[in-house]
Amino acid sequence: MPFVSSLILRFAVAAAVCALLAATAIVTEAARSVSLETRAAASLAGRQIEAALLRSGSGYGSEATFAAVEALPSDALGTGRCFTYRSAEDGWTLCRGSDATEAVAPTWYPRLLQIVGMSGTPVEIAVNGPRGRAGQLSVRTEPTAVAVRTWSEVRIIAGVAGTAALATSVLLIGLVGHALLPTRRTLAGLRRLEAGDYAARLPQSGVREFDTIADAFNGLAERLEQITAERAALTRRLIAVQEEERRTLARELHDEFGQSLTAIQSLAAAVELGAEPHQTASIEDARLIGRVAARLSEIVRGSLERLRPSELDTYGLAASLRGLLLGRDGVLTRRDGKRVEVDLSIDETVEEASPEIALSFFRVVQECLTNTARHGQSKHIRIQLLRETAQQQAGYALLIEDDGGGSDDRAGSGLGLSGMRERIMALGGRFSVERSAHGMRLSASVPSGAGGPA
Repeated sequence: MPFVSSLILRFAVAAAVCALLAATAIVTEAARSVSLETRAAASLAGRQIEAALLRSGSGYGSEATFAAVEALPSDALGTGRCFTYRSAEDGWTLCRGSDATEAVAPTWYPRLLQIVGMSGTPVEIAVNGPRGRAGQLSVRTEPTAVAVRTWSEVRIIAGVAGTAALATSVLLIGLVGHALLPTRRTLAGLRRLEAGDYAARLPQSGVREFDTIADAFNGLAERLEQITAERAALTRRLIAVQEEERRTLARELHDEFGQSLTAIQSLAAAVELGAEPHQTASIEDARLIGRVAARLSEIVRGSLERLRPSELDTYGLAASLRGLLLGRDGVLTRRDGKRVEVDLSIDETVEEASPEIALSFFRVVQECLTNTARHGQSKHIRIQLLRETAQQQAGYALLIEDDGGGSDDRAGSGLGLSGMRERIMALGGRFSVERSAHGMRLSASVPSGAGGPA
């Protein structure tokens, strides 16, 4: 998880800073102690040199002074120090223990101490003899000696800090991961709600704050599920009323307008046959009335097909969908006169679908073809109706794809996108419109048990 990783990273940085500060304090204190010890060693060596000069009665005495300092015990002068004595005539240098200390710390560590200025500063004192000032003694501590004094402690601190940081990081991963487990469940539940699965519920975690969130989430999901069920029932009821009114209107058009138009055509034909040859005006009027009546009959038949496809109940969904293209030779004509090829692929097992599913799919296809003819720029439409056999998603699926570009609000009049979506959602299905490679893709799926038995 990004949060856990960020938390561990912050802790590691804090642990590293604390270890660095502790190491700096140790090195600083060690450097101060080394400086004090260097001054004490310089003072002791200076007194030994002055005593040797007094015994020799000379103001110089290089050999005597060297022997006096060399005779001092190592624990008095310390290791890793170099003593340099300079007089007017000669001088000498004595280093103790520098070689032994170099192997204790890594080679880079003394250099680092020199860079940060903690390798020790040389101490210089004046040496007096029988005749006054005899020379000057300079004592410096090798950087390796400071490294020896600090390296072991710094290494211990670094090891302890690293081990503690690693152990704490592992502990944080376990504790924080366990503590944040309810948040992952909450996120998964929210995603299920976003996908329309209102049956999602969150379990109790035993933590009061997360349990409060779970109770609120479950209450919200239950309310959404109830509202969705009520809305779907209302939508199905409205669609049923709408279809019943369409059926009634179609019946009235067929019974009233159909019979009246048939009678008008018959009367016009009778007038035409009964007119005298010289009554050309009456004959033309009768023929005109017959053509207008025939045109009205075609309009009524088209309206009847849009209101209620008669073959849907008689011949089934597949035949009804093919009937939408019957007489067009599989070609749809747009309003601008250009032709749109329609590729219709139907799985015959869809005949097992309930009447509500069949009618909903029919209306969706009908609306899409109507909108394409009125508003689209497509040259080809592919329509697929198939059966989904997945155990968790068994049902029926409709896929409509065109190559006309455009946007997902291209559905215009009539039901439009909202009407099509309401139809499918009322049956517990899923509906989506998205861009495809060359146009738009509409997909709708409905569970096989929606709408009652076939």
